[in-house]
Amino acid sequence: MFMSDVCRKWEQAALGAPCRTVVTRTGIVMAPQAGALPRLLLPIRLGVGGPLGSGRQWWPWITLEDEAAALAFLLEADLAGPVNLCAPEAARAGDLVAALAGALGKPARFRVPEPVLTAALGEMAENLVLASARVQPSRLQSAGFVFRHPAVADLARWVAGGRN
Repeated sequence: MFMSDVCRKWEQAALGAPCRTVVTRTGIVMAPQAGALPRLLLPIRLGVGGPLGSGRQWWPWITLEDEAAALAFLLEADLAGPVNLCAPEAARAGDLVAALAGALGKPARFRVPEPVLTAALGEMAENLVLASARVQPSRLQSAGFVFRHPAVADLARWVAGGRN
C-alpha cells in the first residue's frame, strides 16, 4: 500500500539521525473540531450513522488530549525508535461508532458498504478507512505514560460532554 510504503521510508530515514530519535506511529486522532471525529459524528447526530465497511476492521485511535500529553512525555522519556501513540483499548470500527452513537443517544444502524467508500474516497478508503491494524502502546505504557482516555467508553463520554 502507498501509505505504508511512505511511512516505512520516512521511518528508515529518521532512524538514521545521529541523535536520539523517536518515531511516533499515531492512531486516528480524535479531536472535537477537526480530523476524523467530526466526520464520524455528523451522520450519527443526523441519525444515519453506522459502521464504515464491515465495521470489523481494527482502528487504533487516541484523543487529541492524550496525543499531546504523549508527545510531551516523549520529549523527556528515555525512549528511542518506534512508539505507538494509540489508546490501550483496541477497538473495531463498528464498536467505536456504536459507542459514540450510544453516548449521543443516537442509532448506528446504517452501514456504508465498502464499494461506496471506495467509489467516494478511492485509494484513501483502502489505506485509511477500511484498513485494519490492531496496535498497542506497549512501549509508551512501559515507560510510565498514563492515558486520560484509555477506553472507547472514555472517548464516548468525552465526546458527549462528560469530559473526564
